[in-house]
Amino acid sequence: MVCALLPAVGLLLGGLTPLSETVLAGDRPAADASTPAGAAAKTATRPKRVLLISQGPDGHPPGTHEYVPGVRILVRLLQRPSLQLIPVQADGSWQDGPELIDSADGVVLFVSEGARWVSSDAARLAAFQRLAKRGGGLAVLHWGMGTRSAEPVKHFVALFGGCHGGPDRRYKIVETTASPASATHPVLRGISPFAVHDEFYYQLKFAQPSGQVSPLMQVSVEGKPYTVAWGWNRPDAIDPTLPAGAYLNRLAETAAEWNAEQPQSVAGLARRIAEFRLGCSRLLTAEHAPLPEPEKKVLLERCRNWAKNFDTQLTAVEQLSSDATAEELAAEQTKMDTLVRKLVGKLREQAGQLS
Repeated sequence: MVCALLPAVGLLLGGLTPLSETVLAGDRPAADASTPAGAAAKTATRPKRVLLISQGPDGHPPGTHEYVPGVRILVRLLQRPSLQLIPVQADGSWQDGPELIDSADGVVLFVSEGARWVSSDAARLAAFQRLAKRGGGLAVLHWGMGTRSAEPVKHFVALFGGCHGGPDRRYKIVETTASPASATHPVLRGISPFAVHDEFYYQLKFAQPSGQVSPLMQVSVEGKPYTVAWGWNRPDAIDPTLPAGAYLNRLAETAAEWNAEQPQSVAGLARRIAEFRLGCSRLLTAEHAPLPEPEKKVLLERCRNWAKNFDTQLTAVEQLSSDATAEELAAEQTKMDTLVRKLVGKLREQAGQLS
């Protein structure tokens, strides 16, 4: 999520492209359907439906808040066989909106005073909440995260993780450098600091307790660094009402989908192992509400072992030089693939025992 269109383009070029390869199931090499990873990849062949919502002009000067042209740019950037991109213009009452949201796997929101707009219609808000509950992806650009009044902030933060809202909201046009806030976050692959003249929203209201949101891009305003783009794994990204077996199978499918893409460099492999290691940390701190306490303990113990294994392999890969031979890279790829297949197998085995 970014604070202006120009930074959005920079972030999308190196950010949403890899994000779409994971969260939105982007281009992946063919996988052997006889393996757990291959089976999951086979079930993920349907293009993910991404709804890109814009509106007509909202009274801002020409060249700013260009919602429809902005979405056209995003559509061009995100073209790939694995994504079905659906740009829509949501002016007026937008009565077919809830149905369109219900049919989408993810939504990109670029509209005027979007936080207020989402909450202004009960059916629309409920559709966004249903999308979030079933694990859909949500991204928002600039004034799409905004509301002049404070009332819509709570609902919007619960969906998107952050909001530019209320009478105390802060914004300023500055000439500055936008810089990645993390060297390891997968959304920031390929993103370097870039100069930009734009209007930034800062001192945003983020999900609580603090620490849930991952800062992605930061800018300096009045000599202080502020987060203007963020990522957030919603606590309810996997439906907590799922049966225990279905919950574990969902975890297995997610791991298998990530493993279906094979990194083609030492740096890429190191990043992928680090991402799996981060996933272990998130599993260790999650509530796992669908699981009975004994099954939760089994899962957490396995997560600790998986984390140790990924730490060990990451150390080995980081010791390889960037010009490692194809054989050396292939050997480490095989090790990672074996680790993940075992992980997926154990999750499916545990799920089968609970079904």
